[in-house]
Amino acid sequence: MSVSEELRPAGKTDPKGIINKFWQGWPWTEIGVLAFYVGLAIITTWPMILNFTTSVPDGSIEDRYQNLWNFWWIDRALSHFQNPFQTDMLFFPYFSGGATTTLPLYLHALQLFNGLAMLPLTKLLGVAAAYNGLIIFSFSLSGFGAFLLGRHITRNFWAGLLTGVLYGFSSLHFAHIQTSITNIMSIQWLPFYALMLLLWHEQRKLKWAGWAAVFLAISAYTDYYNTFYIIFYTGFFYLVTSFPRNWLKQLIGPVVAVGGGLLLSAFIIIPAAFELNGKFYFAQLDQERDLRASYNLMDIFGLARLESFLIWLGLLGGVLLLIVAKEWRKIILSWYLLYFGCIIFSLGPRLQINRTDLTNVPLPYALIKLIPGASVTRAPNRFDIPEQLAFAILVAIFVAFLGQQLTKLPQLNPYKSYMSGILGGGLALLYLLAVNPVPLDMVRVQPSNFVSKLPKTGNYAVLELPITRHYNFDHERMLNQIFYQQPIMGGYLSRPVYDPYRETDSPFLYFADQRYFPEGAFGDPAKDIYSANNGYAMLDNVMKLYNFQYVAIYKDDYHTDKERKAVRNLLDKQLGQSALVYEDEHNLLYKTPSSLSQTPGVFLGDGWYGVEQNGDGNYRWMKQQANIYLTVSQPSQVKLSLSAQAFGGDRQVKISSGNKVLFEGLVTPATRTIDFKLETTSGTQTIRLESLSPAQTARETGLGDDTRPLAFLIRNLVIGVGG
Repeated sequence: MSVSEELRPAGKTDPKGIINKFWQGWPWTEIGVLAFYVGLAIITTWPMILNFTTSVPDGSIEDRYQNLWNFWWIDRALSHFQNPFQTDMLFFPYFSGGATTTLPLYLHALQLFNGLAMLPLTKLLGVAAAYNGLIIFSFSLSGFGAFLLGRHITRNFWAGLLTGVLYGFSSLHFAHIQTSITNIMSIQWLPFYALMLLLWHEQRKLKWAGWAAVFLAISAYTDYYNTFYIIFYTGFFYLVTSFPRNWLKQLIGPVVAVGGGLLLSAFIIIPAAFELNGKFYFAQLDQERDLRASYNLMDIFGLARLESFLIWLGLLGGVLLLIVAKEWRKIILSWYLLYFGCIIFSLGPRLQINRTDLTNVPLPYALIKLIPGASVTRAPNRFDIPEQLAFAILVAIFVAFLGQQLTKLPQLNPYKSYMSGILGGGLALLYLLAVNPVPLDMVRVQPSNFVSKLPKTGNYAVLELPITRHYNFDHERMLNQIFYQQPIMGGYLSRPVYDPYRETDSPFLYFADQRYFPEGAFGDPAKDIYSANNGYAMLDNVMKLYNFQYVAIYKDDYHTDKERKAVRNLLDKQLGQSALVYEDEHNLLYKTPSSLSQTPGVFLGDGWYGVEQNGDGNYRWMKQQANIYLTVSQPSQVKLSLSAQAFGGDRQVKISSGNKVLFEGLVTPATRTIDFKLETTSGTQTIRLESLSPAQTARETGLGDDTRPLAFLIRNLVIGVGG
């Protein structure tokens, strides 16, 4: 008899009792067990319940704020009859809806199911209550699902109860609180799914495979990682149950479970698949990222951590069980293989001895990168989730088996109904004492102080400086947005998003660069080829173009005091010192005055080399083609002037905007001043400079060793308004 022929202890039957009890009438035992796990969740997360509506457990601040935002956004989207997976509240004005587009969130860990489950708490008590409620929800259901699975496998109530403690209240689950990753925390659907698939295998009733599909779909609307582990488990289950025969017969249940689950989750799965190759997200990550999130041999076998000791216990104890527990051997082997396999996958794509000693030995996880869709996974060590479930089942089998053996002793026979309970309860207590982090540190959910000065109603935007590199840099701004509820200029999403503010045609490019070039002070024309104080005009125009009624400065996000002083000097001169409405050690807040100057802003786009300097001042070489961009807040006539010198001999230059030629003429190696006018509309205008003959290098013309293709030297760019 192979392991596939029996996935529960030999001789144990279930005459429509334990299997169906939960699905008929009022299962008071199960209700009591669920209540037990709810109570245990409250105790092991103490004092969270005392701060339920105001504070959340301390941990990774970036993911904590992101997940609080998720609860807020789902509530807002549904309240405004919007698709929650499309937001117009991030990366303003580029994804602000209307004539542009909205930002898709299908690859973001939005956790729609979690948001819907916690929606009553979000509406009635706020996002802190939703966050805390989700922790209790996840821990309780994880324990309960594992209990149902463990009890069904062992036919032992106490062993099942221990399974729920070891899985639902494991050290890895508590670690998810500390890392604030509520999507990965939602590990509860795997044991429910595994139970449904096992019931299908035993009874051959498609309703169980259908329920498995439902749990897979719920997982898909919660977290991609846990969904992947469910599919991974399905493949493992199929191999175990079909070996060495029955390949086709055993395929029905897994196909219905996975196919039905993917069909039910098509609303998110299909758009997410398109987004993998879309233009918004950088979904593919290099192997280095995988290696950083992989376990190494010292992590697993070094005995420096409790988790390492438990891995040794699981591996050696499982072998011992296989030897002595003949009646349980088939089920032990199936879960032991899963346990061992998950350990191997958690080591990542290449074997690492420790954090600094990387070998060239390839590992099975590398194959995952070849699977479409699964290639976006980036944390091999999260295979410890199915690994922990397998460990819990193995320990539960040990308790059930040992309880059976002890009752065979004559002196213990009167206590046979208590033996498994005593063993299981003792192990559960020891485990909780070892891994539980109570009391948790709690932090209040509150915005930056300047938010109290912003209106909670109306239609406006806040220009937040500096413009960050996004990803996890924008977490604080997302928290603030929850309270003032207007679009923001960034967003910390689960996958890096392309940066529209640093595109060459972006009117925000001037401000976006300041954060990362500490020597380039705001509004300093000596740093480039402009002859006017361009920084003031850029600020003026973007504020009027996009209805920025406030400017918020995040002081801590600047590199140096020089940068902080430069941006403050810019705002004091442009808006006036009276526009400052709030200041503390972390933030400044300015209110936009009703009237601003009408000077166009100018910035350079593609086709330019860096700023250089000679005795006549700053200059830039341009390639054969180059762009200049203007920002204009209202239709006007703009005058432009620049000085040009041709490289390598006389050249014809053409200057155009759209299909209109603004200037065309001869430029020689001697300096020539070029003047032209442009009728503009509000927004960003493109001016294109083009050499009508190919650019040349200094090496080609015998003028030096410079290999850059050069066309014109440009300096003294001046802009003005009017005739």
